[in-house]
Amino acid sequence: YYAHRNALNLGFSGDRTEHVLWRLNNGNLSRQRNAKAVVLMIGTNNTGHNKQDPSETADGIQMILSTLRARCPKAKVLLLGVFPRGVEADHPMRQLNVEINKRIAKFHDGNHVHFLDISEKFLDENGVLTKEIMPDALHPKQKGYNIWAEAIEPHLKKLGIK
Repeated sequence: YYAHRNALNLGFSGDRTEHVLWRLNNGNLSRQRNAKAVVLMIGTNNTGHNKQDPSETADGIQMILSTLRARCPKAKVLLLGVFPRGVEADHPMRQLNVEINKRIAKFHDGNHVHFLDISEKFLDENGVLTKEIMPDALHPKQKGYNIWAEAIEPHLKKLGIK
């Protein structure tokens, strides 16, 4: 999906919003000023590591968006909703992620930031996050990554990212 686009993956296991902000301000974007697009999905580790208040996580995401705008002014950002977490819909961490998504959906401006929540694509008809998609109810396995890529592809094309 991405090799032909000269993609750069800046995601790291365990990342929280503060880690991304630090890296963006300390060299990660030193050569990407002309980036065309950014796909951003961050926040679940803020939920999982310390059950951070969703408004604080959303504030961190907003700061990341501001930094991206300043450092990559031409880039369109496809801001993904935080993926579901926990097997069942009532899992406390899943509920925190739902609350984050409600807040960050408001960052969509239709110009530079485009919000997309693909959470439902990972769930079965009963809202269950299966082991086939995310064995630990957090990290996608191959099928989950395929779902992710296929779900965002039309949106990238709509943003003019070929």
